[in-house]
Amino acid sequence: RAKNFDALVGQLRDAGLSVGAYHFCSHDTDPIQQARFFNAASNGLGTHPGELPPMADWEHCTPSYYPDHPQHCVSWIAAFLKEAKELWYHDSERLPVVYTYPNYAGTHQPALAQEDALGEYPLCYASYRQDGAVPVSVAQAVTHRLPAPFKRWTLCQYSGNVGVLVPGVRGPCDRQVFNGSTADWAVFRGLSRPVSMSVFEVKEDHAT
Repeated sequence: RAKNFDALVGQLRDAGLSVGAYHFCSHDTDPIQQARFFNAASNGLGTHPGELPPMADWEHCTPSYYPDHPQHCVSWIAAFLKEAKELWYHDSERLPVVYTYPNYAGTHQPALAQEDALGEYPLCYASYRQDGAVPVSVAQAVTHRLPAPFKRWTLCQYSGNVGVLVPGVRGPCDRQVFNGSTADWAVFRGLSRPVSMSVFEVKEDHAT
């Protein structure tokens, strides 16, 4: 947890931005305890309406450490997200977000594909564009095939340290696009209840 976490959250809110907490997962400790640590360290940021849901960064697992890889890592993130759901949203329909990228998700197939429950969580997919350019449409945002069991994506991290800069941010930073309308964005932030999830559906021919 950053020493200036609370101060940064306050400054971002004062600037009119929606704020959420992000956790880099480690498979070397118990997923339940780690989810509880995340909740405590972030003061439950993401619980209240207007706050972004907590995000679990699932991108690091050393296969040589785990004889049952990839099943170990898939079971780990499933347990982590289930506990996070209970901690943040046990009495609502909101869900924490899982972040991953094509190569990592690919090395965890077919175990990942068989964990159907994971496909229900909002996916933040790091599908980088070579030039870092802003996608001209949502349909063209994801340049890699979605990993099973996910059939839709909610956020696409389309660029990291290349491409256009973000106004108000010094130096390169990650850039993401949200898959939905203004009304969907309000649902994602817990400001209203969902009417339909059809806006998130992505056809197979949208990914290559």
